[in-house]
Amino acid sequence: MYIDPKKVVIKSNDGSITRLANRYRDLNVKLKQVKEGRDESLDKLRDTVLNLFDPMDADKTRVLSTNSLRITVNKDTVRKTIKTDMEAVFENICEIYNIPREDLDKIIELNSEEVEVNVKPAVKVEG
Repeated sequence: MYIDPKKVVIKSNDGSITRLANRYRDLNVKLKQVKEGRDESLDKLRDTVLNLFDPMDADKTRVLSTNSLRITVNKDTVRKTIKTDMEAVFENICEIYNIPREDLDKIIELNSEEVEVNVKPAVKVEG
């Protein structure tokens, strides 16, 4: 074992740790490949199925039946979300109510608190 200012390094001959780390690394690579393949297949399937329907049906749920399965594509949806530029809000509050920005920052600071959240340490398996 040796210690440098930011790391503690130990040597181990425990084969079970090596097997577990290799299993994790292999599964992590496979998971990435599966996710990418899944996303590609889903996009291709969606495009293929939607090409069979009339674009005028976009406001309806579309169902394609084959001999062995049924594929349902939901109606097209537009989701509206609100995005607020808080910096602009603070500037406008300062202008409208003639509050110096430093005072507003103090109010924000008084009503903010730092909280501790336990984050599990990252694990990286290398060659």
